[in-house]
Parts: sequence; structure tokens; C-alpha cells
Amino acid sequence: MKQYELPKSVEGITLKQYVQFYTAKTDIEKVSAAIGKPVSECEQLQVSAIQTILELFVTACQTGNSRHEQTFFDGAIRLGFIPDLNMLSFKEYVDIDSFTTLIYKQPTEVENYKYFIDLFAVLFRPVKEIWGKHYELEPYDSGKVAHYRECIERITMDRVNGALVFFSTTANELMRDSLNYLEQEMRTAMEQIGG
Repeated sequence: MKQYELPKSVEGITLKQYVQFYTAKTDIEKVSAAIGKPVSECEQLQVSAIQTILELFVTACQTGNSRHEQTFFDGAIRLGFIPDLNMLSFKEYVDIDSFTTLIYKQPTEVENYKYFIDLFAVLFRPVKEIWGKHYELEPYDSGKVAHYRECIERITMDRVNGALVFFSTTANELMRDSLNYLEQEMRTAMEQIGG
């Protein structure tokens, strides 16, 4: 019986593998994504092996820790997370908003997952220059994503989850700060009109 290597946690699952698994239309396609073998080879597996692989991969997707790293290497290419979300270009903002809307639209469909790679190609880009703890990314150009898309596809899910947690926390802080600001503005306006 042939042995297959399966990831044990999110640290061993790439973004591409995750997307392929969750957008697969059949169990055989899911197994192919999980073990990185062609569908034709996976079709020769026993039903019990297919079920075991599916269960182990889903467990791996739920096992491990999130880690947010501002920069990291993929081979010789250093990728970096957008260093200042307040300094997003209009195109970055529009694309991030569009991709997150497509990913989280209701009802949730398997096709929604395919936009994760596009989203992360905006959030992570090759580092152009680094000085101390600061760095500058290559300017975002959706037409140039193909040059580093494979690097994005190889980001492991622990880093993806870390970036999503960071992004979610930042969005929550922004919402809280906006509400505090609006509350203060309302008080100021009420004082001005004598209320």
C-alpha cells in the first residue's frame, strides 16, 4: 500500500492547497489537493483511504497556531504585508473590498474561496526596500500579480490566518475608533446647538 504525506497542521498547508481543497467539487478532487497527486492516481485509492485523507486534512486545517509576520522569505523573494493600512491606495482599497465581499458573500459557496489568493496578492507583495524595521513594498498593480502569484500561493495557512486575525482586529479597532469619533462629534454638535 502506498504511503502519502499529509500536513499535520496549518503550518504545512499552502494557501493554494487550501483553496483547491475547499473549491473542489468532488471528494477525489479534494484528496488530490490534500496529497498533491493527480486525480487519476487518487481514483485508484480505496474508499476508506479517501475518507481518512479527507478527515485528516480537515483536522490539519483546524490545528496549529496563527502567526502574523510583517515580512518573510519565499525562496529568494521577500514578501511583506501592507505596512500601513491607513496609507492604502485607492486601487488597493477597492480590490481588498471587492475580494473580501466576494469571499464572504452569502450564501457561502465553494467558489468564494478562490478569491483568497487574489486578496492575499494585494495584502502581501514583494518588498522593494528595507531599512531597519521599516520596509517598502512594490507598488500594487493588478496586472503584475502574475509575477509573484506563485509566491502568494505558497504562503502557509498559519501566516494566512495570522494576517486575517490582524486584519480583522484592525477593522474592529477602526470601527470602535470611528464610533468614538462620531460620538464625540455628536456631543460637540449638541453643545453648539444648546442641546
